[in-house]
Amino acid sequence: MKTLLTILLASSSLSFADLKQEIAHIRTQYNKIESNKDLSAKTIQTNEDFAPNSGTIKRYTNKAGITVKQTIEWGGDHGSVSRTAYFMNGEIFFIYSNMSSWQFDPNSDPNNNPSTIETVREERHYFVDGKCVRALEKMASSPKYEVALELLKKQANKEIPDTENASRLLKEAYAMLKIKSAKELETHMGL
Repeated sequence: MKTLLTILLASSSLSFADLKQEIAHIRTQYNKIESNKDLSAKTIQTNEDFAPNSGTIKRYTNKAGITVKQTIEWGGDHGSVSRTAYFMNGEIFFIYSNMSSWQFDPNSDPNNNPSTIETVREERHYFVDGKCVRALEKMASSPKYEVALELLKKQANKEIPDTENASRLLKEAYAMLKIKSAKELETHMGL
């Protein structure tokens, strides 16, 4: 853990005290957006919710019409993803991802009622000036989705060195911010 924090601090040029302060500030901004009941929401959607190859973007704007939150959801044959980016002054400061997937249990008999394993995962990426300063992950698996969710709640977040993924997430969120119609969303998703 200490080594990982050293890597993150070195790549962000923040001291440990500054990082702690930035994380506290990010959490405060996150809570302000989540508790704001005056946000307006606009949804852009293709196909059905979580159907294979479906997608939804939901943007939340403040009274000034500025996007402060954007949730992107899409489904596939073996899972789904929900990713929410939070904005302050036009810049992303936090991305929360929730992913679920399933696969056949390799220990089950494929010819006699094969069983599946459900996996759920959460990631949290904290950004300062466009750079990931902290990345957390937790994951749980079970033959039953509901049990996997309960197990996930009991898991502790683990620090992960995730700067490449964080960079991709930032690019994706900014690209999705430019999409204004279901047709554009379908084109972006390759449908």
